[in-house]
Amino acid sequence: PPNNVIGASRAAAMAQYFRERGWKVTVVCADSAAVSKTFSADLSGIEIHRVSDTAITRFLNFKVGRRRWMRALSALARYGEFPDAFRSTTRKMERVVDNLIAQGRRFDVVLSTALPFSQHEVATRIANKADALLVLDNRDTWACSAYRRRLPFSDKRDRRYEHRILSAGDIVTTISDGMSQYFRESYPDIADRFSTVRNGVDTSTMTGSLDPVANKQVMRVVYTGILYGQKRDLRPVFEAAQQIDLPVAFDFYGSESHRLAAFKTQFPSLEIVDHGRVSREDALSAQRNATALLVGLGTDAAERTFLPGKFFEYIGTGRPIIVVADPDYEISQLVEEFRLGIATRNQDKIAPFLASLAQSAVPSRKSVPAALTRNYQLGLLESRIIAKLDSAQDVPR
Repeated sequence: PPNNVIGASRAAAMAQYFRERGWKVTVVCADSAAVSKTFSADLSGIEIHRVSDTAITRFLNFKVGRRRWMRALSALARYGEFPDAFRSTTRKMERVVDNLIAQGRRFDVVLSTALPFSQHEVATRIANKADALLVLDNRDTWACSAYRRRLPFSDKRDRRYEHRILSAGDIVTTISDGMSQYFRESYPDIADRFSTVRNGVDTSTMTGSLDPVANKQVMRVVYTGILYGQKRDLRPVFEAAQQIDLPVAFDFYGSESHRLAAFKTQFPSLEIVDHGRVSREDALSAQRNATALLVGLGTDAAERTFLPGKFFEYIGTGRPIIVVADPDYEISQLVEEFRLGIATRNQDKIAPFLASLAQSAVPSRKSVPAALTRNYQLGLLESRIIAKLDSAQDVPR
């Protein structure tokens, strides 16, 4: 924060948690000009060093609004910047820490949360210089990501690099059990280093009660975040809405306008509203005032492991959640286990769920399951860190 991207919420929560637990927290972060700065968070008591994007990163990490030829040129140039377009900026972040170490600063733990993956390489060198415990936190996959553009035949190179970097970590965390299992199967020689720290619900964002929304004439289903082009297919929900003779409105915040325009053309009888980009506070307010909340995952094999950050924001509202995903996805299993709503791609199952919402037959929850809170999940991480530090006291580093 104040960079308004979903990854900032995990990093901020980590810093806040360790501050509240009595750790002295120093944060070195990029101050990107490519995203809006509307994410407010309590960062008091945390030492923060912000690093502006380098010229190379600004060029490669293009913004919407550039001319087409410039977008094409920067996209082509990104293939030559390994491992990612942020490498020059993360090296600039490394120099900030180098100066702190030169001034006599001591660090017990170096925690890197990625993507961008280049942060992990920088964190590895910093941990070596500081003789510190290294925690490599992964909010997403990198080498196998279905969302990262890469050169043909580069998979072996990318996996070798990922293996080398992750092998340096004393603790390697992911956001889901499925993602941890994927890494264990991919790199069996370091399988014991992987563990899961889910995002969890930030109880500090639960500013309203978890009471049901007042009965409205129109059901409002809210989606916050981007759609990743064609990868997040929400058509089963729209098709289900067409089956029932009840008014349903779909509100989108921060999604791609051209994709929403295509949905409107395909489903002209539905009310699909594009609210554009809004502040995080406005997005959370829209979630709290919804009848139900919508999230969708693609069909790529890697997405079976995905637990989007906004899913946990949704849980914090208490509102029923509609997940467009297959039953064997980890997110679907959580929806089933904790009775959070419905998870399916079958429009014939979604339609009666929408009808039940209209009749107020699907109540909002009054509390958040303890295992799904951010503090519970970060408590697992802190316990692992302390255990590692204690065991390392008797081992020469």
